[in-house]
Order: sequence, then C-alpha cells, then structure tokens
Amino acid sequence: MTIQMTYLLSIIFLFSCGQAPPTDQKTESNNSTEQTQTSDHLKTGWYYLTDKENGIEKTLKGTEETHFIEPTPIVTVDNFTDLEIYQSNYGDYGLTIRLDDKGTKEWSVATGKSINKKLALIIDNELYFTPTVNSQIDVGITALNRGDLTEKELKAIKLKIEKEKK
Repeated sequence: MTIQMTYLLSIIFLFSCGQAPPTDQKTESNNSTEQTQTSDHLKTGWYYLTDKENGIEKTLKGTEETHFIEPTPIVTVDNFTDLEIYQSNYGDYGLTIRLDDKGTKEWSVATGKSINKKLALIIDNELYFTPTVNSQIDVGITALNRGDLTEKELKAIKLKIEKEKK
C-alpha cells in the first residue's frame, strides 16, 4: 500500500460519512485565519459550525439539512495546493484536497479542537459536506467523501475549485 493510499484511507476513517441531523454548536473563532466574511457569500474552504445568532445559514447540497456556518474560514481555496479524485475500495468517489504549510497548521488546530464535532466544507458558496471529526488531522490533507457524489459530479466540483483558485 502506498503512502498516499494510507493517508487517504486515514482521512476516510477520520470522518464519518453519514449525515446526522443539524446541530447548533458554538465554536471558537480562529483569529489567525483570513478576515471574517462581510456578506452571506462564503469563500471555498473549511469552516466551523456555530449557532443561529453567529452564523450564516446554509442548506447541505442535495438535502434539506440546515446548518449555521461561522463566517471566519479555517482554511480556504488559497491554502489548497492539489486536488485529486479517487475511487475507494467500496466503489464510491471522493476528492482529496492537499494543503499548503499554513493550511496544514490551521487544519491540524481546527481538527484537534473539533473532535466529535462537525466542520463544514463550502464550495462556490454552497455547503457540500458536514463530517464529524473523529481525530486530529495533521498530515495536510482534507477530503470530500460523502459517498453519494459521482465521479462526474466531483470533476465538476474540482473544476469549480480550480477556477476559484486562479
């Protein structure tokens, strides 16, 4: 098994793929990241979930689940260095996102603070993924692996991210 596959499998097991009912969890803001968004438009990246009073309401794409997103990002598309679509041993598809050094540090802190809590992945101002963090991730890799997206859908998502990154 390659190192890349080992990391990928680690990430898949660190996040639960099931979608639980919406939660309103209060989290601390990460002041060392980019400035807080000033509108309801969120830049592509990972965010904390928060409560109704402090968050921006988003519906999980393809569902009726509503979550409130803290407007200050953990990491953004600016921290993404490489995107790769993969197929798991179970036949479902996912998207691996590698992070730069700054993103790796911020992601490690965020996942360390968020064990047993959910984080949110926003892509093109839409909520795509709300996994539960099972352990700290310090290898600089994140993933979109809901289990219900096709390879074609993930290719379109990858293109959206690459377009925003330019």
